[in-house]
Amino acid sequence: MDGGGGYDRGMAASAAHQGAATRRPTRSRRRRVRAHVFRNLINYVVWSSYLCVGVAVAASNGYLDHLSQVTSIISAAGAVVLWPLVFIE
Repeated sequence: MDGGGGYDRGMAASAAHQGAATRRPTRSRRRRVRAHVFRNLINYVVWSSYLCVGVAVAASNGYLDHLSQVTSIISAAGAVVLWPLVFIE
């Protein structure tokens, strides 16, 4: 129902929403989105590299050889995550 005035709020709201959806994002918004995507990519690469190095260090020090017991699995996971501490003697 339009209330007798000939104005339908639902139609006006949907038309305004459609107009907002077709507008191009502003330059500053595009920059923020690119920076966010780039930051996420860098975080992914850094964490992936950290874990790959951790697996390599843990394997070279023998932590991944015998994973038949729960304690050895926990030790291996700790060695992968805390691989810089493996070098401290």
